[in-house]
This record gives sequence, C-alpha cells and structure tokens, in this order.
Amino acid sequence: METANERIENSAIRHAIFLERYKTGTVRRIIELLGEVDADIVSQIRRLEESYTRRRLEAVLNSIREINAKAYRELAARLGEELEEFATGEADFALGKLSEGLPTELRTVIEFASPATEILFVSAENKFGNALIQGRELSSWFDQIADADFGRFQQALRLGFVEGESIDKMVRRITGTRPLNFKDGAREVSRRQVRALVRTAINTASTNAREEVYKANEPLIKGVRWVSTLDGRTSAICKARDGKLYSFDKGPRPPAHFNCRSTTTPVLKSWRELGFDKDEPARGVRPFIRDTRKLKDIPKSARDQLVGRVRADETYETWLRKQPKGFQEEVLGPTKARLFRQGRLTLDKFVDEGTTREYTLQELRRRYPDAWRASFG
Repeated sequence: METANERIENSAIRHAIFLERYKTGTVRRIIELLGEVDADIVSQIRRLEESYTRRRLEAVLNSIREINAKAYRELAARLGEELEEFATGEADFALGKLSEGLPTELRTVIEFASPATEILFVSAENKFGNALIQGRELSSWFDQIADADFGRFQQALRLGFVEGESIDKMVRRITGTRPLNFKDGAREVSRRQVRALVRTAINTASTNAREEVYKANEPLIKGVRWVSTLDGRTSAICKARDGKLYSFDKGPRPPAHFNCRSTTTPVLKSWRELGFDKDEPARGVRPFIRDTRKLKDIPKSARDQLVGRVRADETYETWLRKQPKGFQEEVLGPTKARLFRQGRLTLDKFVDEGTTREYTLQELRRRYPDAWRASFG
C-alpha cells in the first residue's frame, strides 16, 4: 500500500509525462507561428529582383528586422497568455493531488489552502511574459533570439549579395532546403532556441504554480522533493539532485537548465506530526522510464510510453547502480562510469552544485584522488 507522500509523488511523476506531451504540442504551435513569418521575409528578399543594389539590400534588411522583431514580440505575448492559463491548471492539479494523497478518513478533517490567482504570475504586471526563466524575463529571451536571428539573416544576405547569388539561392540561405527538411537554413538555429525556451518556460510555470500551492499549505508540508526522470537522457545535475529534500526557503528548483524535465513533489508531514494517532503504510513503488537501451536505439515516439515501477525510495543514484555496465557508460561516459562503480563516487560528486557545471576528468582526478586510484590504479 502506498503512503500519502508516495501517492502524491507517483501522481507528479505520471503528470510529468503529460507535461512533456503538452510541451511538444505547444512547441509545435509556436514554431508554426514562426514559420508563417518566413513567407513575409521571403517576399522582402524578392524585392531585390526589382533592383539588385546595395541601397535596396539595406532597405530590405531594415524591413526584415522590423518583421522579425514584431514576430518574436507576438510569440512572447502568445506564449505568456498560454502560460497564465496553464499555471492556473497546474496549481489546481497540485492542490487536488495534495488532498488525494491522504486516506479517505483524513480528507474530511484536513483542508488544503489554494493560493490567490494573482500570485501565480511572478511579475509586477501580472503577466507571465515578464516571468523569470533561468534568471531572465521571458520577453528578454525572445528579444535576444530575435536579435541573433536577424544577425544571421543579415550575414547570409550580405554574403549572398557580395557573391552575386541569385535571389532563389539567397532565399534558401534563410529558409533552408526541402531535401534537408529546411534544417540547413539560417532560421533553424532560432527554431532550436525557441523549442528549448518554450519547454523551459513551461517547466518554470509548472514549478512556480506548485511552489505557491506548497507555500499556501506550509503548516502541513515538511519540504519539497526534487524528482528527476529515470532514463538515459537526464542531465548530470538532475541525476545528482533526484530524491533530495529541500526546505521552502532554500535549495534549487526546476528547471535546472534548458529542456529540463525534472519536477518537484511536496512531502507531507507524517500523520502523527499532523496530530493523528495513526501509522502510515510501508513504502510502495515509484514510476520510472523503463529502458536501458542506448539512446540512439530508442525511438523518440516510444520514450514517453516506456514507464515502469521501482521502489518509492529509489533515486537516480540507486537506480543507475543496478543498471548494466553498458548503460552506465552510455549515461556517464566510460571513465566516469568506472569512477561511479569502482571508485564509489556518488553522482553529486560529478557536478558543481553552485554552477550546475559538470566537472572535467582532470578536475575529478584532482578532487577525488582516492577514488581515482581505486578505479585506475
């Protein structure tokens, strides 16, 4: 039988799979909007057919700059609006799961508080477009992508002009070519950046919404547990943080990096700490991604469906130690995998917690000479 905290954590992990699907759908919609702007940019480039001169080129570039900047402002606004609605839903989900985590007989005597709607959006204007994503406002990230995007357009078109290229070839420099699925154009870099930003913004919105629910119910909650995905794509810092319990006012929160898939789950006080003379059941199980094949061998379409179960107290650390040697080397690299197995280094030793940077092999050798000798002699 699951404990209350296990029911809440299991629900959060299953919900994380839904979040990944939601991220994918949102990314697709945002990228489609960006694609609609490409037609306007191409039409501006074709103005050079009328007058292939440097003056006309500068006029075209100015028009493209304005079109591109406006497009990214609209993307930021659209995403901000969607995130506001999403954050409200995430808060409702987190609140509902707190209650569902308790046994039926306790739900009628424990009442969880709902945070005020306005505090779900961390900005002065109550707009998620101004929320902090990795320490910067969402709108600022889009502005940066827009500027860099235009810089690549400008470089590509000026180079094409100097070399006397045809208009069609200059267009292909920007949009890419169909045989390569348009991934060879100047626009592709910004597409990748937008995908990462959207996914990270959604993770941030989810974390912020949950955090407000936790704060509103602080008298009932012991702390916040970091929950990472148990698969081969998990980053070094998320491997190290999985399962760690943090207080409300200390410790990191997801996203740890762009494209982070980690989440959090509240840890309720024990039934006796809450004033009930009742023992909790033994620990149960936790869902995880069941697959230890090499990453390149797992179809992307199948990754989210490969869900299994492990003991509820299993962390990435204990889970990875049980995996085949080949999978450990795929995830950590051969040298670090050996330090992990023979040197008995824990995963948190591979990263700088303060900067989330992974230590190099030279740094690990310097920091942990005993583990290095145990692994390599």
